[in-house]
Amino acid sequence: MSISYHYGNPVGEATLLQVVYDNGTDTIMVELDAVFTEGEYDAVATEALVASKVANLNFPVENQYNYTDSAGVPE
Repeated sequence: MSISYHYGNPVGEATLLQVVYDNGTDTIMVELDAVFTEGEYDAVATEALVASKVANLNFPVENQYNYTDSAGVPE
């Protein structure tokens, strides 16, 4: 099963991201803290954090995943 996800960059003073994970059948929305390095939003570290959460998702189907990043590229 392939899981994709998407989220937007934090805006203004926001530090939380709403991440939507989708396996083609079910959708799970999770709020995660964006990663900031020296006070600046760190998109690379945030992407790594979001991707790392895929393995901990509890979709009601099988637990073997083919991971894709936010652009739909297999990892």
